[in-house]
Amino acid sequence: MPFRIPFPHSIGARLAALVLVVALPLIALIAYDYAAQLAGRVELAGKSARGRAGAIAASLSQLIDTERALLAALAARPSQRLERPVTCDPMIAEARALNPYRANITVTTASGETVCSAVPLPVGVPVSVIGQEYAQRLLRTGEFTVGEPFKGLITGRWVLPLVFPRHDAAGRLIGWVGAPLDAERIGEFLSKSVTGAGELITVVSPQGRVIARSSDAAKWVGTDVSGRPFARPLLDGTLSVWRTSGLDGTARIWGVADVPVAGWKVLAGFDETALLAPVNAALARDSLLTALILLLVAELSLRIGRGISAPIQGLSRIARRIAAGERSLRAPLTGPAEVTGIALELNRMLDALDRSNAERERLAQIIEQTSDMVAISAADGALVYVNRAGRALLGLAPGESLAGVSTRQVYSPERWKFMQEVARAWRKRDCGRTNRFCWRTMAARFRCCRC
Repeated sequence: MPFRIPFPHSIGARLAALVLVVALPLIALIAYDYAAQLAGRVELAGKSARGRAGAIAASLSQLIDTERALLAALAARPSQRLERPVTCDPMIAEARALNPYRANITVTTASGETVCSAVPLPVGVPVSVIGQEYAQRLLRTGEFTVGEPFKGLITGRWVLPLVFPRHDAAGRLIGWVGAPLDAERIGEFLSKSVTGAGELITVVSPQGRVIARSSDAAKWVGTDVSGRPFARPLLDGTLSVWRTSGLDGTARIWGVADVPVAGWKVLAGFDETALLAPVNAALARDSLLTALILLLVAELSLRIGRGISAPIQGLSRIARRIAAGERSLRAPLTGPAEVTGIALELNRMLDALDRSNAERERLAQIIEQTSDMVAISAADGALVYVNRAGRALLGLAPGESLAGVSTRQVYSPERWKFMQEVARAWRKRDCGRTNRFCWRTMAARFRCCRC
């Protein structure tokens, strides 16, 4: 059985369905255009985010290279050839003042004890960093090392340790000189690098801890984000651009770049809401315009539907009144041409019916007034109508009932038998499978008939 879609029958419903058919492609076109603009905007934002992260990563790499060069120069000074210098090198304090991002400059022995510091050491309390991850790594590799962020034992601030090995005259590792960077001041540097509202820059260590952040640096530095959804692709190295929410719960489009010398990852993110605001505004504008157009089309469809259905309903009312007996009514010739044509044909039919009725009435008067008997009988011979002359012939008064009056009273027995045969023959005209019934009367007045 073929599948058929149910369809509304009224004109108004069909016009509404037509409006819907027109609206659906328009809505689909708007949705497609929005999706295309959204994808283009996200792609452009991803490229911009990756570019911003790359620029910040280059600046941080340059900063670390500068610090490495400084530490190498300090480690090469004669005073640093001793594991425990007799006096602290005055260059330590001077070098710290040259760079606002330096939290301190320290000289530490191989046992992890800090013996010299640009920031005064606590009185009577030895400072040991031997338990820090960066100290163990430097002792193991003997190379320049960038460590994980931690809260400085001397400054009390979150610092990013950069340490360079010290060797004695025999080339034996005797300690290191360090230039820990101030994490909050690095965050200030990042905040100055932000170019627009909603942009966020975060630097993450190889172990997934926040090193610096352009916003609320003091709150987030040192936080382990290795398990956060936004940082997982960063640590996996599977994506360079992605969309997710950051530490503050704001949805952003992220780009990432590496700081190879330190193993850091720089994340630059753009607020998705602010970024997609123009696209959403365009969608809202287009949707509103489309809604207004559809409302206008719906209103016009309703008006057109009323203009078509009202004359048709008028025709229906006229037809019901005519059927109830008001034969003088005629359909108004209003509405569309098709409806007017139907009304005109209806009126012509009524006029023809009136003429036919008038002719029938005239014929009835003629039959009633003729001097010959005219009668109509049922198949069983019972009379159902007899004109005035026939009533006089049968002895019936005008208006007297014809009950019990039969054609047997009119015909002779032979003629009555003949009429009965004629009636039976006509009742047998439904010929069944043979599709033919042939019969002859005793008077041979009827020939073969075909159904």
